[in-house]
Amino acid sequence: MNICRVFSHFNCSTKFISKFLLNSERSRNFCKKCEITKSGKSALLVFTEGSGEILVAVISDILRRTGIDVSICGLCDSEPTKCSKDVVIKPDTFVRQATKYKYDVVIIPGGLEGAKKMAKDVTLGKYLTQHYKEGRLLAAICCGPLVLAANNIAPGCRLTSYPARKGDLEKIYKYVDDEIIVQDGKLLTSRAPGTAMKFALKISEILAGNVKTREVAKELLIKDERKKRTNFSNLSRIFSQACRRAVQELNYKTRLRVSPFLANVEHSRLYSEKKSQTIKENKSALIIFTEGAEEMEVVISADVLRRAEIDVVLAGLCDDKPVKCAKDLVIVPDTALEKVVNRTFSAIVLPGGMDSNQTMAKNAYFGEYLKEKEKECYIAAICSGPLVLAAHKIGQGKRITSYPALELDFHRIYKYECEDVVVDGKMITSRGPGTVFQFALKIVELLRDKKKAEEVAKLLLVQDSC
Repeated sequence: MNICRVFSHFNCSTKFISKFLLNSERSRNFCKKCEITKSGKSALLVFTEGSGEILVAVISDILRRTGIDVSICGLCDSEPTKCSKDVVIKPDTFVRQATKYKYDVVIIPGGLEGAKKMAKDVTLGKYLTQHYKEGRLLAAICCGPLVLAANNIAPGCRLTSYPARKGDLEKIYKYVDDEIIVQDGKLLTSRAPGTAMKFALKISEILAGNVKTREVAKELLIKDERKKRTNFSNLSRIFSQACRRAVQELNYKTRLRVSPFLANVEHSRLYSEKKSQTIKENKSALIIFTEGAEEMEVVISADVLRRAEIDVVLAGLCDDKPVKCAKDLVIVPDTALEKVVNRTFSAIVLPGGMDSNQTMAKNAYFGEYLKEKEKECYIAAICSGPLVLAAHKIGQGKRITSYPALELDFHRIYKYECEDVVVDGKMITSRGPGTVFQFALKIVELLRDKKKAEEVAKLLLVQDSC
């Protein structure tokens, strides 16, 4: 079968796989779980070229699930913007337009190059200063606090950031390096992509309340893995923290005032430099998505794999036009699937998102493509992505997992397991947004090695998110 010739069918009506019950009551109930009740709260998330795509995707997704109206704002304009790991995201608005309005929270994500650009923007700086003076929540993560420092916002407050930024910030703030989220009044900060989910949930908790936040965390399969401590250990921990804060207070008062923005110091340059490494064997991954895909699963997978020097292609199923994902983040594919259909990849990745996966599952031509590729590379699917594999009978009889609500759809076809990530031969499956870091790191481990996966996890502070 000539796959190239038939891929044009993706733009037309799809060929339905009659034996697969995607429109079953379970699938409808699954979709109902994603219905959102507006909270009446608003958020402005500002980013630019070089910002961290994981941070943009995770924060916007989680806040929108809690009913917060999120405006994704470009620094200069609303044109598609290439982030730090080359994922292209289209903003909803831009700074000069968005700053005419007031928001309940303004969020500054990391990405060193993006933070440097935002730190130099006078309009943004004035707006952030006024926003904070009015007593509204101001949140920054990873390198984002550098933007606050550049504008001398909230000097003397407790704050954290990506660890490599400590030297830039500790002369202005009471730097905290043993907490993943630090709140001081209306200032909220966090550390890295690996802590972004907890950071977004904290913003949600402040604006939308504990009940809604817990619902969303449960829906996303984000685990609360904090260990229960005895009363003695709790007291010990509190005492230790109090001692550290007292030392920080003393050090802060005796410190000399210096220039508020030190992004060009030696450790900043080292952080931004890309290490030139010789790759023994080229590895590649194709991430296929279309309208309704889970943006967190698309973006985190692409970012993590690219950090492991894996050549990642983001392919639109139907074409290369901008794709609106499940929670309205617009991502521009690198190419259309039909343009790379004859290329060999080390892995093919199918993110979740019921609407996206239904489109893939209902198309017989896409099934033929997967059957051909199944023989030559890893096939990885997460959340509702395994529905596509089931629809096209990929890897029948293998061990898999999926989003928990869809478990019953797989028992006749696969050996179902409830693990976060399941690998059986060349098939990799996982559960949902809350397990996507583990999913992507497992792909890195299989395509590269465990050491590389551990290096990437450490860089992202994934191990610190628990």
